[in-house]
Amino acid sequence: MDVSYILQYILNQLLEGNPKDLIVLRELISKMTGVEPVSDLSDSQVVALGGGKTLQSEAVNPTTAIEKKNATKRSSLRLKLALQDSSLAIPLLIAVAIQRQECVFRDEDAPLKYLGNLFDQCQQVLFQYLDFLSSNFGAEQLSKMLPDLQDLWVQHGIDAGVAFQIIRPSLQLAVRNAEVAAKIAQQENMERLKEELKASRAAKLNKAAAEAEADVPSSENSALPAVDVKMEEVEDKPVASTEQSAPVVAPWHTALASSVRVAETQLPETTQRYMSAGFFVTFWQLSLYDVLVPMARYQTEVERLNSIIREIDMALKSTIPSYPGQLVDKTLEGEKKRARERLLVQIQALNSDLKAHTEAYETTRKRLNVEKAHWFLVELSGQHSMKEASAARRSAVQYFLQECLTPRSRLSPIDASYCARFVKVLHNCGTPNFPSLHVYDKTFSDDLPAIIFSSTEGEARNYARFLHDCLSDLTAWYKDESVYAKQAVGNNLPGFQKVWGSRKPGEAIPESDYLKYSEFKLITQKWHKNPRAPSRLASLPKITWPSGTRFSS
Repeated sequence: MDVSYILQYILNQLLEGNPKDLIVLRELISKMTGVEPVSDLSDSQVVALGGGKTLQSEAVNPTTAIEKKNATKRSSLRLKLALQDSSLAIPLLIAVAIQRQECVFRDEDAPLKYLGNLFDQCQQVLFQYLDFLSSNFGAEQLSKMLPDLQDLWVQHGIDAGVAFQIIRPSLQLAVRNAEVAAKIAQQENMERLKEELKASRAAKLNKAAAEAEADVPSSENSALPAVDVKMEEVEDKPVASTEQSAPVVAPWHTALASSVRVAETQLPETTQRYMSAGFFVTFWQLSLYDVLVPMARYQTEVERLNSIIREIDMALKSTIPSYPGQLVDKTLEGEKKRARERLLVQIQALNSDLKAHTEAYETTRKRLNVEKAHWFLVELSGQHSMKEASAARRSAVQYFLQECLTPRSRLSPIDASYCARFVKVLHNCGTPNFPSLHVYDKTFSDDLPAIIFSSTEGEARNYARFLHDCLSDLTAWYKDESVYAKQAVGNNLPGFQKVWGSRKPGEAIPESDYLKYSEFKLITQKWHKNPRAPSRLASLPKITWPSGTRFSS
């Protein structure tokens, strides 16, 4: 049967405003490719899904000693070819994304629970379809297929968060290619400078030798002033050249320039007054892979695979004939050897992914350190009163929560963990004018019930994971004063100041201006005992929110 007819039917139904047939697309992807909607993930699975491709596959479908037949390989290829030949891959993706945000307005008389379930279904199918595209199409091919941010956000009116979710593979590929090109150019420049330096030294030696042959015996003393004059010229000229021709470099990544320009046209002016468009793009372009290296998770998978190999080795030893003429099952022995080789390949892939992941993390960390001074309070670069600066910081936090943190933390479990981790990254890198304390305070403020009760069941589950991850960090600080001093206060980190003053970024912060540990404990208890919070906790040390915790009134 030609699958393209079914795909065309689903697209026609979506264009008519009927999202009910999305269940057909969900089952089609599930049965033909084995890609299931992401739901009910454990904590370890969420962390693993933020790792490399091999770690992600091990989290969803762990490798065992028994070789699994890939029953969906041919059917997955059929679906891919059907989407390619019919040119329905991107129109179907855009239609699902549009239907996700419009389905709740189609039937005003429908029960809220039904509309919430319909929204969650659309969101699950959208993410499932994106997973299928990313796993079956190469990065280069998918990047050429996907539309840009201008088309999705401006022309089709898709929410910014979902638009970035769609084009994130394309943006990440562009960033990686730009970084590789920059490294190659840097290496070539270094090689060129080395060659020029060698040539310059050789020319100086030849000139000095020629002068030594032509001069009188007292030439050693007469050559000294000439050498001094040349050294003065070499020292003076580069300084003057640097001061006159130093280029003004934008802080944002060159591969994201077009996305930043689109964000500048779409974000309200009031938002950009306190939070730059470049930060908005950086937040939505990055993923959990960029801000966290799950070293322990990599090691756990390698140890698990090694234990399976040891079991296979024990089994192979038992197949060795104990006496001449003993019958041995050669078929079983061959299967175990192939399984052992397959496991070794997986271990090697995990080690390679860990190395690449660590390098990507370090590259992102360096990039964030370059950008951080341009993220918040864009228009407060001159002399302002402390009251105005404090109000501007509060506004920056409000727009950060409104445009970035709250919408993304409700998208998926992985995005929820990313948001909690990103707040910690902003705190750890000492982001200027970023009050981490105020971010946590607003997160657990009186707005919390409104956010939860205005969410669907799936969104509330994802947001609960975000709250759980934030509270995990805060609980570690609450339990140990030394951990609080090391991580919250840190080495001149500005996030937990209670008095900001008029200091410039990087200027030493007096200890008296920081929030004391005893004060932090009181504030943390206030967050948990908020009478308007949707859930109360009897005592802080007993915080053990499991994966997928749901709040109830």
